[in-house]
Amino acid sequence: MDIIQLYRIAKMYFLDGMRQGDIAAVENLSRSQISRLLSKAREQGIVQVDVSLPATMETDELSMFLENVLSLDHVRIVSVPANITAAEKINESIAIAAVDYLPALMRRYQTVGLGWGRTMYQMSTNMSYHIGDCETTFVPLVGSAGFSNPNFQINFIIDRVARKLKGRYVFTNISAIQENSVPFSRIETKQIYLLQQYWDKLDMVVFGLGSKNNSDIYLDREVTDEYMGKVREANVLGEILTQFFDQEGKVIGLNSEYNHTACNIQKLKKAKHSICLAGGKEKAEPLLVAARAGFFNELITDSNTAQLIYKMIRREE
Repeated sequence: MDIIQLYRIAKMYFLDGMRQGDIAAVENLSRSQISRLLSKAREQGIVQVDVSLPATMETDELSMFLENVLSLDHVRIVSVPANITAAEKINESIAIAAVDYLPALMRRYQTVGLGWGRTMYQMSTNMSYHIGDCETTFVPLVGSAGFSNPNFQINFIIDRVARKLKGRYVFTNISAIQENSVPFSRIETKQIYLLQQYWDKLDMVVFGLGSKNNSDIYLDREVTDEYMGKVREANVLGEILTQFFDQEGKVIGLNSEYNHTACNIQKLKKAKHSICLAGGKEKAEPLLVAARAGFFNELITDSNTAQLIYKMIRREE
C-alpha cells in the first residue's frame, strides 16, 4: 500500500474533518476500503495521537542550525532512516512534508510559481482537495519538457495543484528548451511576454533542484548531443529550472544555441517564499551552494541530506 495515500486519507479524516463517505468519493474507493485504510494507517504509525510527520529534537536542532548558518527563513527536515537511499523513497518523504506544509501557505498569496521534477510531481498528485475558492493564480516557472516523463510536464503539475486548492491557473505550450534557429511564433512571443509579467510579481515559488548526476534526465530527448557535451564540460554542479550553476553558485550561460523558456533564477530571490524541495546524497552539495547563492530562502529536505550538508559546513571550519 502506498504510504502517501495512507497519510493523505488519514489527514483528510483526522485533521480536515472529512467524512469517510466523502473521502471515498475523492479517492474513488468504497467506504469500507477507507475504513480499512484508516486502520492500516494506525498500524503503520502514521496515526498516533494526531496525524503528523515525525519530528525529533535532533532534526529540530539541525533545522535551526541550517537556518542560522545559511540565513534561511525556514528549514523543514523529514526524518528518514539512514539505510534509505532510494531516490523514490526520499522523494516520497519530502512530498509528504510539502503536502503537509504548503497548501495553506499557497492559498494566502496572489501569484504562486511552480517548477517541475519528481518531488514536485508527487506533491501535486498527492495533495488533498480543499473546500472553498481561493484567489491564488498558479503559474509555470518553466516550459514543458520530457517526451514521456510525467515529472516534467509542467502543465499537469499546475493543473493538479490549482484544481485541488481551488485556485486559478496559467498554462504554457512552449518547450523549456528550443533551438535558436527556430524563431518563436507571434503567439509564443506573446505567451512568453505574459509569463514574464507573472514572473515579475511572484509572491511565492516552489521548485526542485537537479544535480550534475541527474540534470540530463529530461534533456537527453530535448537537445542535441553537442549541447549535452557542453553541459558536461561546463563544470556544472546543479540545475534549477533548466539553468545551471557551478560550485561558486554562478549561473553558467549555455544559451548560444538554445532559448530557455524559464523564470530567471535570480528572480526567485525576490519572492517572499522561495521554497526548494530536494533531497538525496548527490544533491547535498548543490543545495548548500544554492542556499548560499540565495536561490531559495526555505528548504524541505530529508534528514540524511541535511546531515550531509551539516558535515560539509563543519569541515569548512
